[in-house]
Amino acid sequence: PAPRALAVGAVGFLVPVLACTALAVLPSALVRPAISTTAPAPAEIPARPETVSGELAWTRLAESPLDVVAGEAGPVVVQSGAVRGLDPATGAVRWSYERPGATLAAVDRADLLGQRYLITSPDGRYAALRIDAGWQWVLTVVLDTRTGEVTAERPSHENASLQLTDTAALDGDRAFSLADGHDLWTLPDPDGKRTSLRNAQDEGPVSSADLGHTGQAGHSAFVVRAWAADPHGSWDDLILIPDADPTATTRIDHVLTDPTDGRFAVVDGWTAQLTEDGARAAEADIAALEEARGKPDADASADTAASDWQTQAIDIDALAAGGDGSAASAAPAQPVPMGAGNGVDRWTSLISGELRLLAESRSGSGPDAPTAGAVFDPTTRSALAPDADPGLASAEVGIETAVQHGNTGGSAVVRPGDGSAGITMPIDDGSLARPSEMLDGEYRPVPQSRVTLESSNVAAMSVPGATLLILTPFDDSGSSHPPSLIRLCAFTGAPS
Repeated sequence: PAPRALAVGAVGFLVPVLACTALAVLPSALVRPAISTTAPAPAEIPARPETVSGELAWTRLAESPLDVVAGEAGPVVVQSGAVRGLDPATGAVRWSYERPGATLAAVDRADLLGQRYLITSPDGRYAALRIDAGWQWVLTVVLDTRTGEVTAERPSHENASLQLTDTAALDGDRAFSLADGHDLWTLPDPDGKRTSLRNAQDEGPVSSADLGHTGQAGHSAFVVRAWAADPHGSWDDLILIPDADPTATTRIDHVLTDPTDGRFAVVDGWTAQLTEDGARAAEADIAALEEARGKPDADASADTAASDWQTQAIDIDALAAGGDGSAASAAPAQPVPMGAGNGVDRWTSLISGELRLLAESRSGSGPDAPTAGAVFDPTTRSALAPDADPGLASAEVGIETAVQHGNTGGSAVVRPGDGSAGITMPIDDGSLARPSEMLDGEYRPVPQSRVTLESSNVAAMSVPGATLLILTPFDDSGSSHPPSLIRLCAFTGAPS
């Protein structure tokens, strides 16, 4: 069957749009006007679930989905021309931001699970999107995910990288406040190599600088340079700055990447790095591989000589602020040992809210069959083995099938690594896959990764207040990138 790309929680709802309460005319005439419906900030902010459990609270069908992310108070969903914030307890639309007829521009152009259309701050308070304005121009819009209020609108270049801390955005090489959009600073450019354009409304130069990282940054630190320091793509070296001082740079080396896309992951201000011993072992492994490849009888198909290396989770905010991880540094800078690994599962880390290592040698498993390693929980600052993890990062997700009276049926399931019950969603015969595919075990529960998510009809993600199960109904047309229809199922609370 044709692969079914499952954009992480991409969703658009078949529900009535809330009444329009305001019409906001943008400062640039290049894009269509917005229609916004805001809501009061919730009295309480729900926490992200620590375990995969609970009862089915609500489901919704969604047409023409684009993206979904975890806002600070629940899921935020995107469809063509619209962004909506949902109540995680009921699935009701709390606020909406619409631009009928406008084209939303992909923020992250990596071809993973479909494009990314929203980037959130590490605390989830703000979300940034881009609207296509033509001729390489986009309008970057920042929304408060608690209320749906537009807090900033800035002209931008479609090729510029975009990062968010809790209080600032770095759009290309220019930083601005997420709270009100005012300019903060522009990155120094001593070599004069960055490019900029002046838009049609003469609103000032806009940089097309790509700094090597798009997405969440730290809570108070940006990544202003990232480059592959290993010819086999096992790690990157990074340059960090505090979001309050673009001149104070800190370099960190041997930051682990995902073997499927060569990119590192930042989750709640933390990332995965080789320890000093791990880095020495990794450098020796790579050197040995390069030497072996230079011999006449070298195996040209060999990808890496690496075994697992010792790793740790590091707090990039504390490092950018001057912490060096020594005993004299502030507590948040202390690295947390994660055990053996040689990569990070970027997409599982992002959708679960926890860092997940890949622990098996790449030559032994390859990117098509990643093996879960330890999981780091930024909230508790502790690492767990996969078989002790009750959360989503180590869980297996897929379809469990059964045949009764000649009929093939089953359930979409999420099974945590620690063996706890997880969640189960009964499905109709043939609604997610052909019965023959279900019997063949093609969609059997497996750990989530970029590869499995692209070819699966079932995915799960964690948002404040709920665990979301995302189902892509079976479509015999074979065209589903992104899917044209999905069902979003929210599990909340503890099981009875």
